Formats: sequence, C-alpha cells, structure tokens
Amino acid sequence: MKKIVVLFAVIFMISFAVKAQDSFTREYYSVAIYEDGAWGDWQDGHNIFVFNANSDGDVVQTAPDGSVTVYSMESDVYEDVDADGNAYQGFDVIDDEGLEAEMRLYDDGDLMLIYDVEPVVMVSFTE
Repeated sequence: MKKIVVLFAVIFMISFAVKAQDSFTREYYSVAIYEDGAWGDWQDGHNIFVFNANSDGDVVQTAPDGSVTVYSMESDVYEDVDADGNAYQGFDVIDDEGLEAEMRLYDDGDLMLIYDVEPVVMVSFTE
C-alpha cells in the first residue's frame, strides 16, 4: 500500500512539473495594425507581455495607457512557419472581451495577434 501511495505522489509531482512553465516577459516599442486589407504605419507604443503568467499559461498584456488585457490560453503551443518562411510558436487565445485570436511568437522575438474576425484583423508588435 505504501508503494502505491508513493507511486501516485511521484506521478502527481511529475505531471505538475510538466505543466508548469517559467514565465517570461517581452517588451515591444512599436505596433502596426492590419485591417481593411492593408497594414497601417508603425506607431510608437510600449507594450509589455508576460507569457505563462499563471499555471494555465495565460498571457498578460500591459498597454501604453496602463490598461491590462489577459489572453486565456485555449490550445497547446505548436511550431510552424508563416508564408514568408518565418518560424514561430503559435497558440490560440481568448481575450477579456471574448475575442478569439491566434498568438504567434516569432523566433526573432516579434509578436503577432491574428483575430478570428472577418475581415481579418492582425496586430504586430516589434521590439
């Protein structure tokens, strides 16, 4: 019986350790928005993103005006390459207002949000 209890304790600790992710922060100083079929100009704006902000892996954004948006993680992280050959890690999120989006963290550090709306709206952040 003692061996079974120890085995369950070890399995629990391993599953918790696998789920836990270290949080990390990325700061972006420019943002551009794609809407109505065209990219807008790059705008100055200090946005801070904290990835894996909690045990659910959510992402928290602090905008230049101090407002905070929580993006709830809705999928596993996957790796892919966009149409231009740029590698990224992607995952699906839902923001505080219930809008669904794909979040892409590119290998070069840039971040893109692709909102699940018609017509497509994308927000690109760069350091």
